[in-house]
Amino acid sequence: MSASTALWIFATLGVSPQSPTGTELPLPRAEEILGSHGCVTCHVAPGEAAVERYQPKSAPDLSAAASRLGADWLRGFLLDPRGVKPWVTMPDLLGKLGEDDRASAVEDLTHYVLSLGEPMVHAAEPADLDLLEDGRWLYRETGCVVCHGPAEPDYLLDWTLAELWEVETLPVGPDPADGEDELWVPDGTLEPWNRALSPLVENKYTAAALESFLLDPLALRPSGHMPNMELDAEEAQAIAAYLLRARVRPQGQATRVPGLAYELFEQKAGVPDFENDKPVAKGSAVGADIGVRRRDDNFGLRFTGTLELPEAGEWRFATNSDDGSMLWIDGELVVDNGGNHAPRTIEATAQLEAGPHELLLTFFEQGGGETLELLWAAPGSDELVDIPVEAMSHLGLGVRPLEDGSFQVDARRARAGKALFSGLGCAACHSVGDPAIDDLESVGTAAGPSLGELAGLAGLDRGGCLAVPADSERAARYALDPGDQAAVMGYLAGDLPVAQLAEGPRLARQFQRMNCYGCHRRDELGGVHPAIKEYFVADEEAEVGDEARYPPPLTGVGAKLRVPALHAVLTEAERVRPYVAVRMPQYGDEAVGWMPAAFEAADRSGETEPARGEDLSPERLAMAQHLTGREGLGCIQCHDFAGVASLGIRAVDMAGMHDRLRPVWFQRLLRDPASVNMNTRMANLWIDGKSPVQEVLDGDIDAQVQLIWDYLSLGSAMPYPEGLVVPDEAFEVQPKDRARSVGVFWKEVGPRVVAVGSPERVHFAFDVGASRMDQIWRGAFLNARGTWQGRAGQLEGPASADGVRLPAGPLLANLAEPGAPWPSAAAEASGPGPGVDSGEAPDPDPGSPAQIAQALGREIDGATGLPAFRYGLLGLEVIETLEARLAIGGAGALRRVEVSADVPPEGRIWLRVATGETIELEADGAYAITGEQPHRVRFERVAGEAQIVSVDGANELRVPLELTLSEDSGQLSASFAWEIQW
Repeated sequence: MSASTALWIFATLGVSPQSPTGTELPLPRAEEILGSHGCVTCHVAPGEAAVERYQPKSAPDLSAAASRLGADWLRGFLLDPRGVKPWVTMPDLLGKLGEDDRASAVEDLTHYVLSLGEPMVHAAEPADLDLLEDGRWLYRETGCVVCHGPAEPDYLLDWTLAELWEVETLPVGPDPADGEDELWVPDGTLEPWNRALSPLVENKYTAAALESFLLDPLALRPSGHMPNMELDAEEAQAIAAYLLRARVRPQGQATRVPGLAYELFEQKAGVPDFENDKPVAKGSAVGADIGVRRRDDNFGLRFTGTLELPEAGEWRFATNSDDGSMLWIDGELVVDNGGNHAPRTIEATAQLEAGPHELLLTFFEQGGGETLELLWAAPGSDELVDIPVEAMSHLGLGVRPLEDGSFQVDARRARAGKALFSGLGCAACHSVGDPAIDDLESVGTAAGPSLGELAGLAGLDRGGCLAVPADSERAARYALDPGDQAAVMGYLAGDLPVAQLAEGPRLARQFQRMNCYGCHRRDELGGVHPAIKEYFVADEEAEVGDEARYPPPLTGVGAKLRVPALHAVLTEAERVRPYVAVRMPQYGDEAVGWMPAAFEAADRSGETEPARGEDLSPERLAMAQHLTGREGLGCIQCHDFAGVASLGIRAVDMAGMHDRLRPVWFQRLLRDPASVNMNTRMANLWIDGKSPVQEVLDGDIDAQVQLIWDYLSLGSAMPYPEGLVVPDEAFEVQPKDRARSVGVFWKEVGPRVVAVGSPERVHFAFDVGASRMDQIWRGAFLNARGTWQGRAGQLEGPASADGVRLPAGPLLANLAEPGAPWPSAAAEASGPGPGVDSGEAPDPDPGSPAQIAQALGREIDGATGLPAFRYGLLGLEVIETLEARLAIGGAGALRRVEVSADVPPEGRIWLRVATGETIELEADGAYAITGEQPHRVRFERVAGEAQIVSVDGANELRVPLELTLSEDSGQLSASFAWEIQW
């Protein structure tokens, strides 16, 4: 039999096979028990290192337990925790009670716990085969199998659920075609956990409650032992339905479920043939919901079901749609809102009897916006409203209700359960959202003896939690086997460690606690077990072998990745290998926030960062583009580049490498790939110790590696390498040889914005209506579909999120004092509307107030294509320009402002450079701005002394305007220039 088949059989029996490796685990069994079983919650451990050594696991938050837990399941769990959940670490707190008293206590606790939060909704919930099949594959692909074991033998994965339901007996056992060859398990590989979820979840949750838990498990279990798998709502719904499949009625036993059945069609253009075309998806929808679509253009939907009318009479029905929709009731066309059109409401009436009526609704969308509403008005009502979901239903698969809904909280028993909950010390582990319970001191619950004091008490015959049975009133009964009991007693009898752990051992222990070893190998321990390797899949087009299937090894990862990059992966769900289907679990900052710094301390061995290379002159940039291009070292043959696909396989995107990797590791990788990863597919670039690109830097390998590293420091603003095939999409604006300006309707700004893109891939948007710079970004420039397609007039935004939003309001203000609040955005002045390279602007209105900005037009530099924006404000003429500033460490922007006037302005005028939560002047003369978009500002030229001003809890960087008289022009003028880096 195959190893995965054997593993599945073990899982169904509730046991795990023994580890064949005999490897000593990094976390001593006694310390694992003291942390996982909550011992150090009641018994204080000595020394400051206690938390890091034991990592006590917090129990689930019960403050909203009523909305997710079934009463029957809760009763069974309280009576026999290990019987319901074999791996549970919760003790049996009722073990000393007699049978009758125990049953009564369980009932009281059940009523109390189910009084917390809103009561559960017991109703049939929709499910369908497509949803279940999606959940089945997501369970496999996202990595659930690593901790919870396979839900079925691997040879059944080619069967659909419909096929399995059609056979009378589910095939169980070895694959008849499988050989008996012994499976080779690499040394150090640990056995999978196999914490089987069936029948646990089937009797515990409703589909809605399980879906909610899967979306945010850390909200209930902040210790991270059930991590967040970064599921979206549809994925969580699918996995929840699959996990509850034992409660789904098989085919032929359809039940009536709320909402409408839908069929999704996708066509090249026009209206789908709803009668003859084959739908690409089917399922259940909450009413006429177009959210079930998979794309925004060229699709159709057919909704069917039963509409229940509460009374007879003349009913009004309407659809509001963009594009066409048609409504039939009992086979008769009632609303004809067909055709290709903007959002439009069409209504009609129908004389109908009370009771059920057959409903059919079709909808199609070609291009532009998309919307659909299904409305009704009861007889005698003037108001059209959405048809409520409760009035619609259809026959389909459904998840049978968890319970019949007959359970009702008894207030008297709940009060008794509350007192019992406090008296038993349940609040030492569980939060209930009630300060009177959560605060142990307020209810008189004292902590037990410290771990040090327990040393003299340890023993099966001396009482306490380890006694068999537990013989003190406060003692908890833990289901520890004799070996575990002996391990804890021996540990307590010795000298308890108080010293802090070294970073390496501390990391190893956490890897064991969180089952990181189930996916990752580190220091010859862990890695995906061969028994479950068949459950790991990859993008078939990735073509990078096992690196596309399995999570990477983490030996030396602290010497490879920078600390912020490790944080991004561990706590921000960053993914740089999209071809790997299994997800990196998010355990939460509480559990793993310390690990990035620990990786750095454990893995870096005193190596020093290399010296900074030469500045990136245009000549060096051109060399780097050639070196990384198709005719150079061919980096783009394998690696994506700032979102643009590689020419071959899809390896890690080069644009993020500088921010993620440490330079020493990068240089080692390029010089000798096998030295950093023996299984890497990274090619050795050098032939017999020589570079194949002799025309760059005289073939000096060290100099070429440094040049590539400096080039990567530009991040998403790197100019494209030679030979990269950049998709020329119809509406994608790509500045190639010179800057390009596009007039657009801009999100959160207005209709008179000019977006300016540069070949250096640093771009900006200027609000002509208010004469102010709005934002800067780098990477991809702009997709102008909303401006150029169809009826246009739709809002645009940057094609990249890698940027900085500049302060709202005018650049200059006349202030009575330095710390006065800055005025809000200036009123719009007339300026150029949407278009391309439109430089015209009207003459300023001489009667406009001086404080309102007046657009004076823009001038285009003939060589670069960059515009200079001119406007009048506060009696001054202002000229603003912005250009890319490429430098080692990252691309930024240089913003220049020229101010001139014929006569001195009245009052004191200030220029505002930046706003942020904090602003600090650093040793190198730059200002560091923190907040939603952290960045740095460094002045190259400034007329006046910059000041940091606190206003309404925030900080602003302001400079007073100091005009000087020019002997040449006779005008007053001032000049500013500052670099913006992020």
